[in-house]
Amino acid sequence: MRVIKIDVERQEVYEIDIVNSLHSFYLTIGNGCQCIKTAFVLPSHKKNLYGDVIYVDEECFIRVGDVKGFFSVADNGWFANNGIIVGSKMTEDGLISCDCTYDLSRIKDLITFEKKI
Repeated sequence: MRVIKIDVERQEVYEIDIVNSLHSFYLTIGNGCQCIKTAFVLPSHKKNLYGDVIYVDEECFIRVGDVKGFFSVADNGWFANNGIIVGSKMTEDGLISCDCTYDLSRIKDLITFEKKI
């Protein structure tokens, strides 16, 4: 599955292919992530899609010294550590994850990095 990673340590945004599983989300976010939360939902441009969801590590502030940096999406608040952008689709059984629908260049234009806020 195609996702976009927002990497605060490298201060880069790039595409990566991962297995569609919660465990893969944790590994891709990195830094010992074991619990994710929705940070931001980018609106969908395609029929039947819910939108692209930015997930971040929900527990990064609990682990002392774990914050590696911050990112913002179109100046809509700051999020700590890495994030991933995953597509989502509404089905009869509920919301499922799928390929990210946004172009990498568009996401790069939306992301701002900071070491400290």
